[in-house]
Amino acid sequence: MDDNTRKNIHVQLRIALGTLALAVVVVVLGWIIYVNARQSGWTLGRIYMGLLVTHVVVCHGWVLIWNPVVIERRVFPGPGVKVWDWVWTTLFLAIFVTLVVVAVQNLKTRDAVPGPPRIVWLIGLAIFVPGWALVAWSMVANPFFEKQVRIQTNHGHHVIDSGPYACVRHPGYVGFIAVLLASIPTLAPTLIAVVLLVIRTLLEDRVLQAELSGYREYAGRVRYRLIPGIW
Repeated sequence: MDDNTRKNIHVQLRIALGTLALAVVVVVLGWIIYVNARQSGWTLGRIYMGLLVTHVVVCHGWVLIWNPVVIERRVFPGPGVKVWDWVWTTLFLAIFVTLVVVAVQNLKTRDAVPGPPRIVWLIGLAIFVPGWALVAWSMVANPFFEKQVRIQTNHGHHVIDSGPYACVRHPGYVGFIAVLLASIPTLAPTLIAVVLLVIRTLLEDRVLQAELSGYREYAGRVRYRLIPGIW
């Protein structure tokens, strides 16, 4: 067995492990939602669980077909991760778990209240779907879409300016912010999570401009980080 074959097998195993890790997260989260739904006749909970599983499967399948290396790199970060980013990741994870818990309890309570169709929930759904789609598109377009902030010298890191990156410099964050904002009733943790993402966008952009060859020129062509015409 030559080195290239060993390397390919190694990559495929890591992609499989990344897929398995994502499946475990979805199963655990789905089980929590399912238990609540089963015990309380929670209609919105069943719908939310179905949407969550469907979108994760579809988006992950899309990435798995068109850019599977991203899955490996997101699960197994390489060297050079910024220290501040580990701190940020810890804070964001805590806020995200809080957001999920609050959202589950909020939907469970609202489902028991009689009344007309829940317009706010439908608006959230309309934001949720394209938000996840934009995250998946960003991952397909960018093989360097890791979870941690670093210059990926071990992967030949270079500027990506196609697909959604031709419009804004951090489209993945735009999509994830949209997903967060879809949980409209969970206002406090949602706003904290969005602020944390904006802070990370600013810090990551500074790292890329200082350390990634060609990024300053790209920033001159694509002027806006998240919202065209604004920032």
